[in-house]
Amino acid sequence: MNSTDDKKKTEKGKNNTVKAPDKRTIGVSSVEKKPKPILKCSNVGKKFGLKKVLSDFNITVNKGEALVVLAPEGNGKTTLAKIICGLIPPSKGVVTIKGKNAGSGTNGAVSYQPEIPFVKYDVSVAELLTQYSRFFKDFSYKKAFKLLKHFKISPKTKFDNLSTTAIQIVETIVVGCRRVPLYVFDDPLVHTDPKYREDVIDIISTCKKHGAVIILSQAAAGLDSVLDKVIFMRNGEIYVSADKKSFEEKYGNSVSALYKEVYRRA
Repeated sequence: MNSTDDKKKTEKGKNNTVKAPDKRTIGVSSVEKKPKPILKCSNVGKKFGLKKVLSDFNITVNKGEALVVLAPEGNGKTTLAKIICGLIPPSKGVVTIKGKNAGSGTNGAVSYQPEIPFVKYDVSVAELLTQYSRFFKDFSYKKAFKLLKHFKISPKTKFDNLSTTAIQIVETIVVGCRRVPLYVFDDPLVHTDPKYREDVIDIISTCKKHGAVIILSQAAAGLDSVLDKVIFMRNGEIYVSADKKSFEEKYGNSVSALYKEVYRRA
């Protein structure tokens, strides 16, 4: 075969070559991303002595989701919050955060606002922010300072000179300004003036950008806007459980209305 024939054969082979697909475009539009579970509670129960506080809790919350747990005081919300945060063990069942059993090994993965104020009243707001910056490398001092300015709360003010609402807001800010897989807010609205409720909910809602959010509350108003899943508790058990879509289909779009119906005799 002469050189001219060799050249033609080579060119023909090139023309018949099938290009490999660009890896960057594979599955971009056709494959949906699987949700990433952050929190799982499997058959979780809790007893204090002979008193049953929680019974058979099964919940999963994924990254980017907010679960709202609703019930009047005395139905086990705070106990559930402490178990999720690894502060107390369940009497039965398992709680995992990103696959690890809740406890000392998951402390750094959770940002927790307890029901009872945790601030020291003889320190200033700025001192609290400094403490958070030292203890938590994921804390954004800049973001917290910006939010304080929005609420017109001076960092120089000591907590014993702040109103109950202002203290609640500051605590929500510092908890929400961390960057962690799981955020737990125990009754963040109960001591908040109604005129600031929407702003507080907005702070909590931004946490979904970084992880999963649990809001345990005895106040339902305004939470429709942030929730992806909702649970109504009665006597330590799940009474109603639904995602946002199925809740709206079955009960309408008002969490507050169902709250009044469920607990009208509570």
